[in-house]
Amino acid sequence: MDNARTAAAIAVAAGAVFCAGAQARTLAGPSGELLRTLHVFAGGTDGATPDSYLTYEGGTLYGETQNGGSANLGTVFAID
Repeated sequence: MDNARTAAAIAVAAGAVFCAGAQARTLAGPSGELLRTLHVFAGGTDGATPDSYLTYEGGTLYGETQNGGSANLGTVFAID
């Protein structure tokens, strides 16, 4: 996550991926920064229970879910 330090502060909470930034308006983070929901995982083929290990590369956030997907073994996701 070294690249993320130069871009956005990132956290995973309550099944949603949050990103701190200028357009964030939804939730206050632990340091008082405003956070914006990027995606809420609905379960099923969309995935569920996102993992806290995220990678930020070239403007895209990559991660995985622990559950959901076609075999309920998780999914890999990318958010631009």
